[in-house]
Amino acid sequence: MTAPTAGETRDRQRPLKVWVNAAERARIEAQAEAAGLSVSAYLRSVGLGYQPRSVVDLEAVERLAKVNADLGRLGGLLELVRGRRIPGNADQDATLS
Repeated sequence: MTAPTAGETRDRQRPLKVWVNAAERARIEAQAEAAGLSVSAYLRSVGLGYQPRSVVDLEAVERLAKVNADLGRLGGLLELVRGRRIPGNADQDATLS
């Protein structure tokens, strides 16, 4: 089963009521928010067998990518300080002592 695409239109004229207690409602709303979906979209996705992805996971991946880029820049600075050649520099003999 594939997830519906953003451009896919559906006839959504038939509401579906689900009776829950206050704790269940709060949990469903929290999970929908964590997935970056409305409660309706979250329940529809789960009810149709899709596994919603957490927005938190996507934010963690983005932070890790930034850390990786920072480490690359630090490595370049270390190379510069240690006096090695600078990659991409037109004057490959330029070094710092």
